[in-house]
Amino acid sequence: MSQINQDDDQHYVLGIVGAIILSILVGVVSLSISVSTQMNESLVDLTNSKNQYPIQLGNFDFSVTDGKITLTGEVVDDAAKMSLLRPAQLLWGTGNVIDQVNIVPTAKRFWWSIKPFDVLSKLKSVPQFALHLAENEITGSAKVGSDIDKDYLLEGLKSWFTPDARNQVNIEVDSQYLSNPIDPNTLLNVAIEYATGVSEIPEGAKPILNQIAEILKDDGRLIYIHGHTDNVGIPEENKTLSQLRAEKIKTYLVSQGVTADNLSADGLGDTRPIKDNLTEADRSMNRRIEFSTQ
Repeated sequence: MSQINQDDDQHYVLGIVGAIILSILVGVVSLSISVSTQMNESLVDLTNSKNQYPIQLGNFDFSVTDGKITLTGEVVDDAAKMSLLRPAQLLWGTGNVIDQVNIVPTAKRFWWSIKPFDVLSKLKSVPQFALHLAENEITGSAKVGSDIDKDYLLEGLKSWFTPDARNQVNIEVDSQYLSNPIDPNTLLNVAIEYATGVSEIPEGAKPILNQIAEILKDDGRLIYIHGHTDNVGIPEENKTLSQLRAEKIKTYLVSQGVTADNLSADGLGDTRPIKDNLTEADRSMNRRIEFSTQ
């Protein structure tokens, strides 16, 4: 073969290789532009979402007297209404919730710093209150059992709804309302009448677990299920029993539609009592399932 033909063949091969490399580079650049564009579009959507629903109070009245809660105000749709009613019915009991919430499509949308379930679970520890939310201001009154509870409520009113809402709530301390210390991470304590040494869920506990499932299906966070016992028996056995109970609660909630990855079961035995275990009534309160954000 002549030198000229060999050179032509080499040029031909180099040309093909060059074309392939160029094609790859063009593809990489195009992919990069596409990914960047999609990311930018996602950021725009996220920004628009935040702009569409800025943190705001809405227009509501919450009041609790004699163990009954009254909800009054306007919401834009049924989903917003149920986000208030479901946790209220769970925390106070369906028969203790007075529903005066109206659906008005043109109503001012509420968009708080934390979820309605969290807000109501924290207000559940306040024995008596009447709060009005409107125009970036919280007004009303409340009664609590100690200065610690008063400070907790004051801090909560600054952060639960909106970070800049003006707080005009008059809080009175009255020792007759003295209660157990508040754990800010706890959403709900459920006392379950387990038979001694048994981990199976009693049939009587399933209705309230069904209510919990309806709320947690749409919650989306990791929720911790903590099993607790009283101090009767051997601590190691109590811990094992409480773990089994927490796991069975998780299994049941998953069967009701809650995402398994959003639930974590942990048995704490008798290490975190909320009562002193001196009476059967106190011990029954310590035999509980706790739902927490930590």
